[in-house]
Amino acid sequence: FRIRVKRDVNDLWTLDYDDGATGTYLTAGTATDATHGSSTHFGIRIEQSSAAGPINNHFFDDILVGAIPVDLTPPQVVSVTAISDVLVDVLFDEPLDPATAGDANNYDIQPFIGVSTAVLDGTDPALVHLTPAQALTSGNSYDLQVSGVEDLAGNALPAGAPIPFSYFVPDVAQFRDVTINELMADPTPVVGLPEAEFIELHNATPDRFFELGGWTISDGGTPAVLPAATLGPGEFVILTTVADAPLFTGFGT
Repeated sequence: FRIRVKRDVNDLWTLDYDDGATGTYLTAGTATDATHGSSTHFGIRIEQSSAAGPINNHFFDDILVGAIPVDLTPPQVVSVTAISDVLVDVLFDEPLDPATAGDANNYDIQPFIGVSTAVLDGTDPALVHLTPAQALTSGNSYDLQVSGVEDLAGNALPAGAPIPFSYFVPDVAQFRDVTINELMADPTPVVGLPEAEFIELHNATPDRFFELGGWTISDGGTPAVLPAATLGPGEFVILTTVADAPLFTGFGT
């Protein structure tokens, strides 16, 4: 649990807190007090009730006293996720100014989609919900352009490279839509492949997308649950252990 107390040139004091050391501070309250204009030392005074529990049980560390660091870094986009054909979530790396974050003119989805509304999330001040001006099409890739969105210090994100994202509605796999294309159960001795067991899956369909998350695979023992991953038309995916995964980076996914 972190506490941050700030005082500006107008003697406005702001108490912020970060519950859980997440790096995001929320404001607990403000007050104006010009009693003391300067000082030679700093300390903490605790005032509490006579309850026995908290007495002599207050601990503080990582205390820093000094000028408020000047934030000159604009916010950056962390991820773009198409939640549905009419909702795209944009996550930034810091809390945003509500006015600029909620301005649909600061966002554009291409090709030829646009953005009709932008809404800053009511719980996460770094998350923006976009409504495309036209519904997205499953299986298509898009580019999001963001500019003019400001953080709480007034730093604006300049126009940069478009951020690619995709949207698809997973299809329900039928028999032989996804096949085991290759199986390596005994990698020793090595013959042109990593010395590791693996299974290669192939999407044998020409136009269907499958979400592999939650699928299971087993050799008769405890089934392994696959993580979230999209297998597009004609694509292949390699299944192996987390430890052996780096050995297959030259072979694709």
